[in-house]
Amino acid sequence: MYQRIVAPIDGNASAFGGLREAIALAMRTGALLRLVYVVQELPHIAFAQEILDSALSMCREHGVRAETHLYQSLGAAVADTIIDDAIKWNAQLIAMGTHGRRGITRAVLGSDAEAMVRRSPVPVLLVRCTGMRTPDVNVSVERDSK
Repeated sequence: MYQRIVAPIDGNASAFGGLREAIALAMRTGALLRLVYVVQELPHIAFAQEILDSALSMCREHGVRAETHLYQSLGAAVADTIIDDAIKWNAQLIAMGTHGRRGITRAVLGSDAEAMVRRSPVPVLLVRCTGMRTPDVNVSVERDSK
């Protein structure tokens, strides 16, 4: 089962949806989570660190071991940075949220999730998080009766 899970976050509600699933998996398997934030504009570094700290607190509240990593990736594709991190860290899974956009909206805005699925040699779990408004993480995990 998964023992090393990368959870990319960026402050959006969909990213926290992916984090919620990563936390649930880690609770079941005892996995270590690696929370990754990729900054593409230098002025956002302080905001990114706040988001990472908040996500780390959520993990700790649920008894999940986690570490954080902040990348400054000026010009490089976010998906490539996350994939490189997952490979170097020997991750067994990348768990991330997605908006679930389709058609022209996806074409215009691009899709980090789609790029991850197409390029990653590491399995990618996409969590569709349409309609999520807040980054609150409420994790409930059913325990096996065995």
